[in-house]
Amino acid sequence: MSRKSIIIGRWCYLMPDTEPNNEGRIVLIRQASFGPLEVYDWGIDAEGLPYEEYEWCENDWFKDDNYFRHISKEELEEQIKKLIGTFTEHGVPEWADAYKNVLNWLNSNG
Repeated sequence: MSRKSIIIGRWCYLMPDTEPNNEGRIVLIRQASFGPLEVYDWGIDAEGLPYEEYEWCENDWFKDDNYFRHISKEELEEQIKKLIGTFTEHGVPEWADAYKNVLNWLNSNG
């Protein structure tokens, strides 16, 4: 992985990024599971709308479950707050602080 990551339980989290990627998306949360292999992203799309994306990567059995959907800003904030709680609970305050900064960024830019 090209960015800092942390593993808690079966989930790997990447450090948030407030810069748009090559698709114009700002991926604020990326969490991937290694068993089964699946990925969730939450962020802001190229049009400035909050989104959630899910991809099943394990095999072809559940490929039809993949989705991209727009969500409310409040739903995105709730996901960020959940992560802050997770990182606080697991004793990684620098990660909780990173997501507190993301929440502040979201509220000052959204």
